[in-house]
Amino acid sequence: MNSIDNLESLYSVVSLIKKNYYTTYLVIYSKTFERLIENIYSFNKIANIFKPQINISDRTNFKLKDYIILPLIAAKMRKNSIPKIHYVLTKSEVNYPKRELRYDEHILMNKTSIQNNEYIVLGRSLNIYPEIDALLPIEYLYRHTLIMGGSGSGKTTTAKKIITSLARKKYDGYIIIFDWHREYTTISSRYDTRIYMPGKPGKTNISIPPINCNTDLETTLQIIEASLQLTPPQTYMLAKITEKICENKNTATFLDILRSIENEKERTSIRSELEVMQALYRKIYTLARGQGLFLFSNKDRINEIFINTNNRPNIIVIDLSTIINVKLRTIYTSIMLKTIFEYKSLYLIKNPILIIIEETHNLLQYNNMILDQMVAESRKYDLGFIIIEQSINNLTNNIIANTFNKIIHNTVSPIDLEKLKQIIPLSYVRILPRLYIGEAVFTGGIFKEPLIIKITYE
Repeated sequence: MNSIDNLESLYSVVSLIKKNYYTTYLVIYSKTFERLIENIYSFNKIANIFKPQINISDRTNFKLKDYIILPLIAAKMRKNSIPKIHYVLTKSEVNYPKRELRYDEHILMNKTSIQNNEYIVLGRSLNIYPEIDALLPIEYLYRHTLIMGGSGSGKTTTAKKIITSLARKKYDGYIIIFDWHREYTTISSRYDTRIYMPGKPGKTNISIPPINCNTDLETTLQIIEASLQLTPPQTYMLAKITEKICENKNTATFLDILRSIENEKERTSIRSELEVMQALYRKIYTLARGQGLFLFSNKDRINEIFINTNNRPNIIVIDLSTIINVKLRTIYTSIMLKTIFEYKSLYLIKNPILIIIEETHNLLQYNNMILDQMVAESRKYDLGFIIIEQSINNLTNNIIANTFNKIIHNTVSPIDLEKLKQIIPLSYVRILPRLYIGEAVFTGGIFKEPLIIKITYE
C-alpha cells in the first residue's frame, strides 16, 4: 500500500460486461488536480490517433458497483463492433486549484469603474480564495469581447447575461443583436426589446440600400465581391456599372444593377465582356429577387432602429433566421454593419452601441474583411462588439488581437487548444477540456491574471 501512495498517478482498466456488449473504462487517479488534467490531456492526444477505431467519451459521477468487473483481456468483442473507451472522473474530484488572496494583494488593474458602479458581474471565481466577483466594467465592452467554446458550453447564455445585466443598469446605449438562429427573442418577455424580421413584408422588415453613393463604395464592393466570390473581371465590371449609376442617383439596389448590366450588354459586341456580364448577372440575380426585394431597396429604414422609446434599455434583436438564403443573410448583415459603422463614425448616432454577433465565421467567409476592419477601428466611436464563435481558428488574427476581454468556455478541439496556448497560460489551456457548462476562463477586464469563473445566471 505504501508503494501505491508514493505514486503520482495510477491507471486502472476495467470492462463492464453486459448481455450483448461491454464497455471499457480507463480510470485515472492522480494526487493533484494539475496532474489529473495533464494525464487526461495526454490520453486524449494518444487516443485521437486511433479514431475512428476507438470512440472516446467522458463519464462523470460514474459508480462501478452492481457490475461484474473482469480483466480487459477476458472480454469478447462483437463482430465489426467499435470499442468505446471512457475515462472516469467524478465531479467531486474536479476542485480547481485555489490560491489564497493575501490581504495586501491587489489583482485589480483599475478601480475607477468599480467605484462608480459602472460594471457588470459575470459570475464568481473558482480559483481564488476567498471567492471574488468576476467584474467587467461597461467601458471595457468597447474594447470588444470574445466568447468562445464548444456547442452547448454556455456561450449564448453568457451573452444573454451581459445583455440583461446592462438592461438592469439602465444602459443608455443601443444593444443590437444579430441573431443567426433565433436564440435571443425570449429576452423580450422580460425587457424592453424590439424584434425585427428582415426579409418579411411588414413593419418588422428593415430595408437598406446596398449601394449608397455618398459613402464608402469600395468597402461595399469588397463585401459583394467576397460574398458572391466574384472574379477580378466581374469585380471590375461591377465597379464600372456602379460608378455609372452613381452619376445620376444617390442610392441603388441590386435590381438597378441588373438593369444596368442589361443596358451595357446592348452596347457591346465584345465576346469576353458579354461573358463577364452574363456571369455577373447570374450572381446578382439571386440578390434582386424573392426576399432580396424586401431586404434591399432605395428607402433606408435603418434610422428606425435608433429611436429611443421611453428612455428604457434599447435592446434590438435582428432575427436573421427569417432570411432563408445564407449568402443573402451574410451580405445583408455585412452591409448593415457597414452602415451602422458609418452612422457612428459620422457622429449621426450619439449614444454608444454594443453589437452582438453569433456565428461570426459566416461573416468572415471568402475573405470578407468588413468585421475585421470594424473591430480594429470602432473603439474610438464607443462602438463595441461581442464576438461569439465555436472555434478560435475560424477567426482572424486581427479579431483575436483586438478583443480585449475573452470568455473561453469548454474547449476540447486539439487544434483550438494549440492556438489558445498563444493567448492564455498553458495551465489554463489544460483546464479548458474539463470545464462544466457555464464555467469559463476569463481574461481581460480589470484583472491582472486569468480567472476561472462560474457564470451566474438569473
